[in-house]
Amino acid sequence: MHGKWCVDNERIILMPYYDIIDDFLSESDMDNYYKTFTHGGFPWTLLTKVNENAGKDDFQFAHKYIDNGEEVYDGAIEALRPIFRELYHEKYMTKPTEIYRAKTNLFIKTDTNRGLGFHHDITNLGDNYKTAIYYVNNNNGGTRFEDGTFVESVRNRALLFSGKISHETVTQTDTNFRFNININYNTEGA
Repeated sequence: MHGKWCVDNERIILMPYYDIIDDFLSESDMDNYYKTFTHGGFPWTLLTKVNENAGKDDFQFAHKYIDNGEEVYDGAIEALRPIFRELYHEKYMTKPTEIYRAKTNLFIKTDTNRGLGFHHDITNLGDNYKTAIYYVNNNNGGTRFEDGTFVESVRNRALLFSGKISHETVTQTDTNFRFNININYNTEGA
């Protein structure tokens, strides 16, 4: 658990900021994701608007499984089952859990590590959701928080944090492709 030291009712406490879990999935589940995403037949969609603060020339590819709480890809739950299983096992999800959005992101190699704009993944739901990012392959891109903290994209790593924390994607320069799976969910009041 990573966090910030804060004062709460005259006590100094460590407020949870984010969690990093390395070796998150089994080798076979992790390899299956990589092979699926690099297979020529996987359906990717070009997104020319990465987020509300991205530059006009920033883009990415994505594959949506769940959007606005609705399954938009047949087989979405089965495809994401290994990640859900581990989130439940590690107690980051409790039953019931409402999934707002789940998608795989594909970023293309850039000449420099560039931030693609600080943002919140979901803007119409307030602060009551969490974000899980699963990194599929090693590269020097990652996720940066507004305080400057940088979490590198490490194969088979999960990053979990509150949806109210602003963050940005940082592109990679050392691999042609960067894959991650982004899940936004709520365990409170689902």
